Formats: sequence, C-alpha cells, structure tokens
Amino acid sequence: MSESAADDGGNRRILVVGGSEAHLRTLRFYFTKAGYEVETDPTGQGALRATAAGVPDAVLCDEVLPDMDGLQLVRQLRASPVTFKVPVMVLSANASDAKIQAAIAAGANESIRRDAKPQDIGEAVARMLTAVTPSDEPPGEPSRAHTVTVLSARGGSGKTFLATSVGVALAQRKGETTCLLDLNLEFGTTAMMLDLRPTYTLRDVAEAAISDASDAEFDSMLLRHSSGLRVVPAVAQPGDSELIPDGSLPKIIERLRRLYDHLVVDGRPSFREVMLDLWEHSDSLLITCPPEVISVLVTRSLLEAFGVINVDPDKIIVVVNQVAPKARLTAAQVERGLNQQTFTIPYGGEQLYRAVDVGKAYLLERPNDSSAQAIRKLAEELVKRRASNVRTAARAG
Repeated sequence: MSESAADDGGNRRILVVGGSEAHLRTLRFYFTKAGYEVETDPTGQGALRATAAGVPDAVLCDEVLPDMDGLQLVRQLRASPVTFKVPVMVLSANASDAKIQAAIAAGANESIRRDAKPQDIGEAVARMLTAVTPSDEPPGEPSRAHTVTVLSARGGSGKTFLATSVGVALAQRKGETTCLLDLNLEFGTTAMMLDLRPTYTLRDVAEAAISDASDAEFDSMLLRHSSGLRVVPAVAQPGDSELIPDGSLPKIIERLRRLYDHLVVDGRPSFREVMLDLWEHSDSLLITCPPEVISVLVTRSLLEAFGVINVDPDKIIVVVNQVAPKARLTAAQVERGLNQQTFTIPYGGEQLYRAVDVGKAYLLERPNDSSAQAIRKLAEELVKRRASNVRTAARAG
C-alpha cells in the first residue's frame, strides 16, 4: 500500500455494497488500513437503510446485487436529496465502454473492474472524493421545489393517472429529484397505480414531519419507484386521516418543498386552509377535464371558485384528458365552454388502461405512444414555465 493511499481516508466513511463475502472482506481490510471507516452490506435494500442511518462519504456498488440491479441502486441514491451528491463507484465484471457509459448514465461517478487491485480501487476512490467540491451557492434562503398540484372537479377524469405520470416524467430528468404526495386523504390510489407496497403511509410521514426526524430518516420513509420518483402514499385505511396530527400536513409539504427539486401533489378541490396555502405556493395548477359537457360545467364552477378566492389565473392549466375512445366535445368546444386555453392529452387506448390495471408506469411501458409524448411535453412546459417565472421574479427583485 502506498503512503499516499494510506493517507487518503481521513476518517471518511465508505459504504461497500454487494460482491462476494471474500471480496467485501478484502475491501474492508484495505480501506480500513487506509484510514477510512468502512461499512459493508450485501444487498441494495440494506445499503438504502444504511444511508438512512448515516450518509456515507462515498459508495462502492457491485453491478450485480442479490435483490436488485446495481445500477438501480445508483439511480435510487441519485433520486434522494440526501444522497444526491454522494460519490458513487460501480464495480463491474469488465470495464468496457458500454459498461462505463451505462454506469455514468445511471448516475455513477466512476466505474472500475471488480477484480482490479485494491490499490487501484483505492486510488480511484481518492480521486473521486478529491473531485467533490463544495456548493457554489451563497448561503441564504433555501430554494423551494417546483410545485405542481393536480386537481379535478369530477371523479373519473384521470387526475391520479396524470399526477403519477407527470411525477415519473419529472423524476427522469437527470440530476433532479422528484416527490409525489397523495393528498386524497381517504381513498388515495397513487401507490396502487405505481404498484408500490407502502410500509409507511401519510399518517406515519405526518408524525415524522412534526418530530425531530432527520432528512435522511424522513426520506427513507417514502416509497421508491424504479423511475426514481419518491412517493408519499395516502393513509392505509379509511378514517386514518382523522389520526393525522393537527398542523402536520403543512409541515410535510414544507419539508418536501425544501428537500426535492420537484413536488407533484395529487390533490383535491377542498377549501381547507392547507389546500388554499398549497394552491398559493404551487407554480402550476393542473385541472383535468374530459371532453364532455358535465365535466366542462363542473370545471367551470371550479374556475369560478378560484376567481372568488383570488387564485392566480396564470397558474392554471386545464388539461383536456380524453379518457374515452370517442370525444364528445372538441378541444375548441371545451375552451369556449371554459373561456380558457387548454392542453390536450389524446386517448391512450387499451395499452394505457392495461398499464394502469397492473400498476405499470405508462410513460415507461409505452414511451412512444402519442398520449405518453403529450404528458412528457406537458412536464417540460411546466419546467419552462417555472424557470420563466423565476427569472421574472429575479429581475423584479
């Protein structure tokens, strides 16, 4: 072991994930001798639990894990605001260009052969840690997430499908983190629609929000989707919403807006104070409206109510969501009925409903379908709108 390698550790903590027991012992021995604090775990889920208990200075991850693909673990680490900037190295069977590109695309900083000499791996880790630079952002008021609230005036309008789909689209933006919050307090279905099995629900997250839970502990309670999307599901049983501590919902929203780059809320047109405050602080309000007469009438009533309580009309985007094969009204007729410009999502067909029925993310299953492309375009428009508003506010300030 070279003298420079032995001086690299500086009590920094390294998490080594996966590989054979012998390989884990070898790396533990080498890095411990080099002055690092070393923790090992054979599984991806164990690694995620370890990062919730304490954020490491670097992660070494085998590309093959017993419970998940190693690159999936890398993507999950990058999707968390807590481990977003932690340097990650992938140990792969070979260091071909394709392997390296796949690892970097997933978010890894480095990729090296798993059978490389420990000294070579150690030097690569030292380079990776040296390359980590402190943030250039000046201290001051922390930024707040780009916040999108999805609402509807009538059931069956595809509101939750749109919320989950926009969430998945934003989660796939490289270098950005996204969370989806289900505020349908009694019968929320976002977790089901993404085939996620809640361990913690909105009630548990609410209790964490008003306690002294760390950001790492808070983030670890959220569901993890394969797209990188974090999800706060609704309560487990009808009536559990009554057990949510008073004042906790605003604290949940505030923490999510502080931690993540994007927050999508599957909301409801309630005029409770927490919802009024959410609408005020949302960058965009998406109102789903199928192209049919009744939906147009109730959506018009909702828009009129927004006018009475002075919701900024520039935030509102009415989404003409064609949930049936044959539209009863054209988009132009919907716009005339609402006196409002709209954004149209075409009918997704049986493939869309099949994806929903089995809990698959439609945007990942059918990325080239016209409806999936429309949703991605909508997500990009939301990001552009946010950026434009931030620039305008900066000039005004």
